[in-house]
Amino acid sequence: MSVDLFSVAGHAAPPARGLILVCVFGVLGVLYGGALVFNVRGATDALIRMRQAKLEREAQKIMSLTHAERRALPTWFFRVLGGIVFASGVFMLFMDVFLYAY
Repeated sequence: MSVDLFSVAGHAAPPARGLILVCVFGVLGVLYGGALVFNVRGATDALIRMRQAKLEREAQKIMSLTHAERRALPTWFFRVLGGIVFASGVFMLFMDVFLYAY
């Protein structure tokens, strides 16, 4: 017969480290996704400019004039991607609260 000293009436405590990790990822998803969806301080525009600069460097390496123009993505793509990240972050936060409560 063994006695478990760290549980109350056989009820195990929620895994605090895992819940903290889920909470941190949820908050980061909400912040970064929200910045992209709502273009906070030009986050979406800056992301598009960085991607376009990378494509232009690749085009210079291979000496192609149309390489950067063909592979450019529209603004709405990054906003949709940010919306998915934002919704996932909110879902993770709700699941964190739910798992901590039960």
